[in-house]
Amino acid sequence: MSKTRTAQLKRPVRYRLLRGGCILLLAGLALALSRSTHARADTQVVDPHVVYIFGSQITFTATLESDVSILGAHLYFNRPEDEDTTPNVVPVSVDDQGVMVYDYDLMRYPLRAFSQVKYWFEVTLAGGVTVSSVPEEFDYVDNRFVWQELQSGPFRVHWYEGDSNFGQELLIMAQIGLQQAKNWLPVDDPKEVNIYAYASAQDMRSTNMLAGTNWVAGHADPDLNLIEVSLPPGPEQKTEMERQIPHELMHILLYQFVGQAYNTKLPSWLKEGLASVNEIYPNPYYHTILSQAAAKGSLLSFSDICQNFPVDASGAYLAYAQAASFTRYLFDRYGAEGIKSLVESYKQSSVMDCSNGTVNALGATQPQLEQDWRQAVLGEKPISPQEGTPLAWVTILGVVLLVPMVVLLTNAFRRSRRPQSTASGRAA
Repeated sequence: MSKTRTAQLKRPVRYRLLRGGCILLLAGLALALSRSTHARADTQVVDPHVVYIFGSQITFTATLESDVSILGAHLYFNRPEDEDTTPNVVPVSVDDQGVMVYDYDLMRYPLRAFSQVKYWFEVTLAGGVTVSSVPEEFDYVDNRFVWQELQSGPFRVHWYEGDSNFGQELLIMAQIGLQQAKNWLPVDDPKEVNIYAYASAQDMRSTNMLAGTNWVAGHADPDLNLIEVSLPPGPEQKTEMERQIPHELMHILLYQFVGQAYNTKLPSWLKEGLASVNEIYPNPYYHTILSQAAAKGSLLSFSDICQNFPVDASGAYLAYAQAASFTRYLFDRYGAEGIKSLVESYKQSSVMDCSNGTVNALGATQPQLEQDWRQAVLGEKPISPQEGTPLAWVTILGVVLLVPMVVLLTNAFRRSRRPQSTASGRAA
């Protein structure tokens, strides 16, 4: 039989073997996929829930329902606002009953008070298949207190000491603060703002210390639309309410007006200045501390309080007083449109630049405006050219004039001696 005939007889056998192998491979893949799909369908992560002790520990729990062996389980969690960032991932234990538990140490890794946390469990089965629970969210509220609650418009107020009349006063003050803020800046009504009123500064401070911060009086988290105030019962409670709520509300409205530029581009003196002037009654001690600082020559430069305020109490108090007075001066001089232009100028800048922001919006540098404010509000006299001449320049000018005089006198002395020397030579 010829070679050609033999090849023709063998070729179908080879093709049949190849085709059979492909069929077996596809069948195996189909079976594996079927088993994977079946395993996924038979495996569920159910009943995810959270129990926490504020400032101490969060216990995340869920139950795994599966007849398939697992390779591992993990908990994922982050804030809903941080969708663009990588979530925290930690391994969780799974007992014989399929219960998954993870204890999060808040003492070591604090979370912001009143923030929202999103979390879900993920289980990896044998074969690499993953099954996840439905994402859940919970509010990390200060549950050491039993909070009462009222809502009106965009404001939801919470308190734990006092009756419903106190809650109504909180709502009224928030509305007054909102309307007054619109006189300074054309802000829109905010989305829901939560206001938590503590009955003492100590209670509020302990809350924030457990959350990793150290605020004492009023505080705002603009990105959370959250305000915390301390309003102890007593004769000063109403005054403090009129001061703290409008002040902290302005921070939220300003953040809403400029977005992320609030944290990266707006000067501290402008943020705190606008918040301070939005208080119902100006702080009565600001004028005194400004006058004393001006008399001592210890006023702060606004360039020095552009990014941060002093950390010491006296320095911070002076910074607040200057910020409020300077912002009010700019408003009186340029009006609401000027303040709006100033805020937008800082918002549109590439980086925080205190001086250029005022130049672009108001046509004057920050030092120029600061000097005008000192003269108009604090009564400082303009520096005359004579008073403003530095000693160094006077010294330099003196040297410049003295050197030629010395040269002239030296030359004159030499000329006066030259004829006498010539006469003596001839006599010899």
